[in-house]
Amino acid sequence: MYSFGGTNIADKAVRNNDFMIRMCNRNVARRLYQLCLVIEAGKAHEDFQFPLDEGSVVLVDGGKPGNSIIYSKACELAARSRRAYYVSQFCPTGPLARLLRSTDTKFYFNRSVASAPHIGAMLTIDKAIGRIRTAYRGSSYLHAKLMLAELDDGSRVLLSGSHNFKNQGVKYGTQEIALYSSDPALWDELYAYVSRDVG
Repeated sequence: MYSFGGTNIADKAVRNNDFMIRMCNRNVARRLYQLCLVIEAGKAHEDFQFPLDEGSVVLVDGGKPGNSIIYSKACELAARSRRAYYVSQFCPTGPLARLLRSTDTKFYFNRSVASAPHIGAMLTIDKAIGRIRTAYRGSSYLHAKLMLAELDDGSRVLLSGSHNFKNQGVKYGTQEIALYSSDPALWDELYAYVSRDVG
């Protein structure tokens, strides 16, 4: 068994607005366990990806500064989208922010006034630079991380995992994991989550 999502394993995390995607696949679980051992060693490695099933791929950031297969995939989706839904605890930054702003995107991230002072200050700066406003008005801290995209060709794809979609993190090196999928049932489930618990 393995999962994708933003939930932190901590007592206070249960109060966050968040979710996890639970799936069962022994081979992939074994591979992710090996990844945990690499992360435990504290060494950066190359980004990589591997197939999960037909239409789904697991993306892994290796922690090398300047590299992020997940952030690159998010930019690719934004560039091909006619409509997108962006959910993260933070405002998007860098090329992703510009690409999402140029299409029909609904943004959901925490408000500056509802965040801890240092996070609020960062959000205020990032929103001003990106000229982006959040539609999130929930009372719980938003910690979920996902992008839902309706592409120019009419297909629908999703990206969900632990990446915050901030370019600053990419510059320093991120060790994150994400699921990229064209599974219509999963897309609908995440859209329902956004509509019910975020929007």
